[in-house]
Amino acid sequence: MTGAKSTRSRSGTDDYVTISAKDLEELIKKAVSDAIVDATRDLIQKVDDLKQEILILKHSRFVDTTENDDEDLNESDTSTDTVITREPKKVIKNKKKKQKKPKQTQLTDNTQERKSTLVIRGNEQLNSGSVNSFSAAAKRAWIYVGRTRADTTPQQVNNYLTNKYDGYEFIVEALPKREDASSISFKVGADITLLNDLYKPENWPKDVLIKKFEFFRHKKQRQFNN
Repeated sequence: MTGAKSTRSRSGTDDYVTISAKDLEELIKKAVSDAIVDATRDLIQKVDDLKQEILILKHSRFVDTTENDDEDLNESDTSTDTVITREPKKVIKNKKKKQKKPKQTQLTDNTQERKSTLVIRGNEQLNSGSVNSFSAAAKRAWIYVGRTRADTTPQQVNNYLTNKYDGYEFIVEALPKREDASSISFKVGADITLLNDLYKPENWPKDVLIKKFEFFRHKKQRQFNN
């Protein structure tokens, strides 16, 4: 395949020159190559200009140079260059806000603070016979009575204690046991003033086990309720 190139002669007539396909391809490649070279050269020049502007901007962030011309001030005809140095901005770190401590309640003999719960104990003397008053229950010590015979009843334990401690009342409750258990245990509530006597071995039948009753095994409980 060949291509025809039109030329105009001096006589005004068009003359056609025959060009081969290979020559035409070479001409196209050369034109494209020249265009790429020119575009690359322009791009490199633009990149260099941008780099120069960046350097100027970086320098101007810290030092500004200004010329003061005093010709208009009728004081001096000399000009001076003033250099202003900008101090770097101080970075303020976010300070942690101090948490306000909760107000502490002044504690007295009748006020106790247990963990996060405030507990108080009343001390006003009221007439227990009045309709509009009430009173606190008597303090009790709770003990565990174990290793008693399987046929022992709460009434038997209660009778034993009331005969030994005349004038006092007791609360005796049988604790659950296994079907194959050979003994039975009890929870006993007594007046708090008897606590020391209840822990004396001579006040109990032989081999009967006495210890503090724990309402919750996974928590340490006091021997008396508040």
